[in-house]
Amino acid sequence: MPKSIAVEHNVIVLNKNAFAETCLDEKTGERFLRSLCRFKAGAIVTPFKASEHYTIPNVYTIQTGEESHISLFPIALHYTNHSCHPNVFFDNNSMNLVAIREIEPGDSLCFFYPSTEWKMANPFICQCGTDACLGKISGAIDVPVDILSTYRLSDFIRNKISG
Repeated sequence: MPKSIAVEHNVIVLNKNAFAETCLDEKTGERFLRSLCRFKAGAIVTPFKASEHYTIPNVYTIQTGEESHISLFPIALHYTNHSCHPNVFFDNNSMNLVAIREIEPGDSLCFFYPSTEWKMANPFICQCGTDACLGKISGAIDVPVDILSTYRLSDFIRNKISG
């Protein structure tokens, strides 16, 4: 088991940085990113950069072009999980993780995967539990345009649906 910083209600804090902590839910085995700060909508949560470039997606990449996918640095961003009611957006133009609604300390940081992914490497059944839950998440290719248009989308995805 990884060295932990703290344990609370079946959650192990694996790592901390200035904006969030990487956590492990012992019940589900899932890792997630939990905010340590308050962010207003529109605030920059953290800058990021590409640690590696790929031509095909994997579970830790975000799509920046037709055959362009990047893995993120800081690595903690790999644990920004999906939600159909996201609170952050990966702006790959400015290379900033941006709050798209208010975030409180303790909130899990989550983004809408189809906001950057056209066709995902590993589709899954969403269990976000929100009223807006779409069920199967496989990329923007499978989300109706009228639903996609309610989300903040990367330029790549916006161009794919308008072109």
